[in-house]
Amino acid sequence: MRSVVAPANGWSEHQAAGRIHEAETARDDLPTVWKAFGEGEIDAARVSVIANGAWKLTREQSVEKLDRRSVAYAATHTVGELRRWVKRFIARVEP
Repeated sequence: MRSVVAPANGWSEHQAAGRIHEAETARDDLPTVWKAFGEGEIDAARVSVIANGAWKLTREQSVEKLDRRSVAYAATHTVGELRRWVKRFIARVEP
């Protein structure tokens, strides 16, 4: 799949693998985020930030909490603000 996606988007295979992994994480572990993305409420850059945050969490309940809380913030803030919010969220739920 990477070998098809990468050149079609002007990405390296490494970049394509990362994007695919982010999408799989959102689809499989972050259903609220995935739905918001599908409905155009948040963009791929925000999905990327949230998925990367989910990878840093060790407890399933923390991932579920991130999924429930992140979309409302992501939809109304910049990517940089979201990145900082996710960092604070991780520190708060899994110190």
